[in-house]
Amino acid sequence: AKLRSSLNRLGRKDWIVHCCKRYEHGKGVAIYLARYVRGGPFNRQQLICAEAGRVRFRYQSHRTGQQEVANLPVETFIQRWLMHVPLPGKASIRYLGLYSSAARNRLNQARESLGQMPVTAGQLLQWQDYLAGIGRPACCEICGAPLYQQASLEKEVPRQTA
Repeated sequence: AKLRSSLNRLGRKDWIVHCCKRYEHGKGVAIYLARYVRGGPFNRQQLICAEAGRVRFRYQSHRTGQQEVANLPVETFIQRWLMHVPLPGKASIRYLGLYSSAARNRLNQARESLGQMPVTAGQLLQWQDYLAGIGRPACCEICGAPLYQQASLEKEVPRQTA
C-alpha cells in the first residue's frame, strides 16, 4: 500500500526527463555538475562569434563524443539555451524510462495498473488564449488596437499532461 501511495504521489508530478550515458567515475560527474553550478550549460570559451543575427559556437556532441560547430539564428540559440533552464518546481530528468515520449504506451499501462487516468498529448496554447486566461485582452494597453502576431519562433514540442 505504501509503494502504491508513493507511486501515485510521484506519478502526479510533471517530470522533464533526460538522461545521458553514465559516467565511469565520480570525477566526470563532478566536472559535469560544476559546469551547471558555475555558469550554466554554455560558457564564453564555446562562443566563436555572434554577428549578422547568428551565433556560431563549439559544443561536444553527445552522439559522436567529438567537438562540433553549430551556426544558429540568435532566436534558435536562445530557445535551445532556455531549454536547459528547469521550470519552477519541476523535477528535471529527461528522455528516460516511462516518462520519455517514446514510452507513452508503457506509461499508460503503469498508470492503469495504479488506477490513474492515461497521459495524453498536450495541446499547444495559443498566445491569445493565454492572455485571455490571465484576464488580459489581446489588445494594446495604450491605444486599444488589437494585437497581431508578426512572426513566430520554431514550434515548441507540447508537454505531456496527466
